[in-house]
Amino acid sequence: MVRQLWMLLAVLWWASPALAARVDLSVATRELVEGQVVALTLDVIDGKPDGVPQISAPPGLEVHYQSQSQQTTSVNFKVSRMVRFQYQLKAVAEGEYTLGPVPVQVAGQPLASRVVRLTVGPRPETPDRPYVADLAFLPEEAWVGQVVVLRYRLRARVEVLESQWTLPELDGLVAPREGDRPRSRYALEDELGPMAVDESFIPLVASQRGDLGLDGAMVRISLADRAKGRGRDPFDPFRMMTPSRTESLVTDSAPLAVRALPPAPAGFTGLVGDFEFAAQADKTQVSVGDSVNWVVTVQGDGTLEGFELPPLEAVDGARVYQSSPRTGAQVRDGRYQAAGELTQVIVPTAEGTLAFPPLELITFSPTQGRYLTHRVEVPPIEVQAGAEGEAAVESFGAAPGQAAGPEVRDIAGEKLVGPAFAVALDPYLGWLVALAAAPGLGLLGLTGWERLRERRRALEVAPGPSQRIARLPEDPLERAALLEGALREALAVRGGGSAASLDRRAAAAGLDEPLRGQVESALRALDRVRYGGAELGADEVEQARQAVRGLEGR
Repeated sequence: MVRQLWMLLAVLWWASPALAARVDLSVATRELVEGQVVALTLDVIDGKPDGVPQISAPPGLEVHYQSQSQQTTSVNFKVSRMVRFQYQLKAVAEGEYTLGPVPVQVAGQPLASRVVRLTVGPRPETPDRPYVADLAFLPEEAWVGQVVVLRYRLRARVEVLESQWTLPELDGLVAPREGDRPRSRYALEDELGPMAVDESFIPLVASQRGDLGLDGAMVRISLADRAKGRGRDPFDPFRMMTPSRTESLVTDSAPLAVRALPPAPAGFTGLVGDFEFAAQADKTQVSVGDSVNWVVTVQGDGTLEGFELPPLEAVDGARVYQSSPRTGAQVRDGRYQAAGELTQVIVPTAEGTLAFPPLELITFSPTQGRYLTHRVEVPPIEVQAGAEGEAAVESFGAAPGQAAGPEVRDIAGEKLVGPAFAVALDPYLGWLVALAAAPGLGLLGLTGWERLRERRRALEVAPGPSQRIARLPEDPLERAALLEGALREALAVRGGGSAASLDRRAAAAGLDEPLRGQVESALRALDRVRYGGAELGADEVEQARQAVRGLEGR
């Protein structure tokens, strides 16, 4: 019974709300014009705020408190409680503004929201049309490898029942594997009345230099036509019988100019964007044989796909292992935001002080137009000798050759404090635990089945590196990317590892000459093409193919 009770408590704890409170500030749009009013939201998640937070607005903006509400959500069986404060934001004068961080007291503890940046444009000279569509890249100037966001938007002062967009082909732009495609609907108000806004975002990576702008896009809208009827049928909530008419709109062009990266320095990580790095070790005083988790967190506006930490420089008295990175991304407020957590496990093998040199990560900053070197420090680690008998393994089962007997517990001296009645839970605990665990077990089962199907499909159709580069695409950068991927895969197969977690330099260093020189030369040539703006010629292609064949032993 005790074991079953602990299992039930564990399940209930797993489904309990998180304890760490968070504060988030968000606005429906970052682009306003003079006189427009939009909703501003401040959310306090998993915490009880002490009163209504006051938001200070800079001159040129006005913020007025509107209302407060509470919500409860459940994501992945984790319950979160949120207090939402609604404000009204009015743009008074044109300019660039920063709102926040907003201080919030949660259970006596000071917290702060993120910063929101806004742009207020001049009031249009002519009144707005009843409906208008527009297409834009954010930003309009970029570098090869940078993430841009394509926004297509419909603004209307009349009732729009439905809209269908037709976008042109996106040449030279590739959707990243990480990142959503959000759709946002909100309302603006000005002296002319309310305006409904419906906008969608697509994150894209610029894969080649040149003019990648779009001539325009078309949207077909269905408008409510009140002249054909007396209004919406109250028994038709889905507007199927609402009188309507159809209009087609064509947007203006969306410019996008992409420049090639300057020649990359040695050690370039391939990250293009403005990134921030931070690192922390879970402990700095350990014994020989213990492990230290050194965790590097990264945030930025570029894709982190395929990014790995270079290994820490080898030092005497320690071994270092690298864990699989965890990365993710989303489009928020019209901007691409990525975050990742990368861990290296340090295992001391001798007592003393471990002093690792700082890790240098080279990225390219689009805003500054140059390569930046980020120094990530590793704190000194004090290592003591392991305690005597530390490695002994205790067994909680029977000794070899001895039968396991029943657990004997003396409770004569224990005092039971509480009411003089109890409910016998033994007949029901098994069912309660099974009922609580059923959703999780079902999800695990479905996930496992889907992974098994994907593994079988991969085994059935997955070609080898040589087969995948037998025919190459026309685009030089796509060809370079495919050749580099085949080289990584062939290196991983040669070394018995995974292509996703491969350290190219370490894998190539383990090869015999002249194959090592051939592989390293091919990788450098492909890097110059992908990140340095060099041309991909027939010699570079043949060099990469020969390196792949050499790795495969052909």
